[in-house]
Amino acid sequence: MAPGVAPGATLVAGALLLAATFRYAPTPAALPVASTTPFWGLRGGACREAEALERMAATRPRPRATCARVSDAPVVVYQWYGFAGRGRRRADAINRCPGRRWACVRSFRPEAFATADVVWVWVGGRPDAGCLPPQRGAHVWALEHLESPAYYPQLYDDAFAARFSLKLSYEAGADVVMTAAHPAIEGGLIEPAEWAHTAWAERRDAMVWLSSNCASANRREALVALLRAHLPRAGLRLDAFGACARALGQEASADWPEGGGGSATAKVATARRTRGRALKSARDWASKTALYAHYRVCLVAENSIAPWYVTEKLLHAFAAGCVPVYYGTADVRAFLPTPRAAVLVLEHASVESLMGELRALARARERSAELESRIGWRRNATVVGAWWRTLREMTFADAMPTRAEQMCAVCDAARRIRCAEAAAARPRPGTSARNDSGRTRDGALLSGAEDEATRARKVLRAARRPAVEVWPPLRAWGL
Repeated sequence: MAPGVAPGATLVAGALLLAATFRYAPTPAALPVASTTPFWGLRGGACREAEALERMAATRPRPRATCARVSDAPVVVYQWYGFAGRGRRRADAINRCPGRRWACVRSFRPEAFATADVVWVWVGGRPDAGCLPPQRGAHVWALEHLESPAYYPQLYDDAFAARFSLKLSYEAGADVVMTAAHPAIEGGLIEPAEWAHTAWAERRDAMVWLSSNCASANRREALVALLRAHLPRAGLRLDAFGACARALGQEASADWPEGGGGSATAKVATARRTRGRALKSARDWASKTALYAHYRVCLVAENSIAPWYVTEKLLHAFAAGCVPVYYGTADVRAFLPTPRAAVLVLEHASVESLMGELRALARARERSAELESRIGWRRNATVVGAWWRTLREMTFADAMPTRAEQMCAVCDAARRIRCAEAAAARPRPGTSARNDSGRTRDGALLSGAEDEATRARKVLRAARRPAVEVWPPLRAWGL
């Protein structure tokens, strides 16, 4: 506790924070689990907890959520190894979903597992395929990953993917799109009214790179070293800032630009490393875009290459007005306002080809045809407006503006699966009728393997590997 802060003030502040984050159901007693029961996570990792859940799975499952529009039965999501961490005392989060009579309940408590509608597995917890919770026919399994499969090889495994029916990820084809460009996650969508408009002639004739993560799967650090060696011949230099630049011995040759938010940007760049704080709003990134606004060119390098893996970095460069040199997926073209709004590293077969495009950019002057094809779109309100609407649609920024509404979308998807299964499980002539609890009229309990509706449930396919995971010239140069 901070000095001079009364215990009562701390409790009040905590209560206000919880009230602002979640909407609580007015009658907790109506819920299938008690929202006041604390989390009792096991010490010993995922395997021990999976074993405990196996023992608890004998609990009688609650009836399937009804499909009736007037139903107010809550949908319960058991989140396996989520961001809440193990060992925390955590009450259930109860979200009231707009336009629905039912609530979406998220629980980290193992005792909620057996009666849950959804089992949500966050791949960021690096779940061992052999230590996942037991699979029950009554559960809808959902897989969440916001990082690329380059860091989670199990996502390339067909057997692992086949365990799940729903995908929550940045991919365009996911059941619930949860991209790092979404403002609720990384503050990626910065309103056009807040964009920087520094004149080209007033910007540094150089490329800027800012990063705090040096362990990339696509070897972007090698790209930085290569650019440092070749850019002077193209008429540019590379100024590197942030914790990664220091770790690589590549401190910038220039000072922080005046008004560029030097100390503030350093604070942002090292926030995760020093305090573990997540960066969640456009305000957090203001100093970063202020720095970028002093440069003509920005190196935008993802930490890996995977289909549809495009993060907030590109959008921050557009907001700052620098021309991004993008190193990442070829799917980035879907995020560009115009075809020449960015220099795409993967579209060049050699270092010489890339340097040729950068040389033309370095020689471009204000209002020249070359420069207009790069940044002229930012002065066209029609182009900006259309692109902005497309971005918000792609990231579901309007349909799911908050984390709570993303949770509601998961519950919606699970309900749809349950309704389809209920329709498939209706008794046919000459067959034994079964009720929503999974029992026939004579009371015999049906297992998940015997439930034809569960067998018909769709399964996810493993992620596809990109054609290129590291830019080939980096290998050729031995970097």
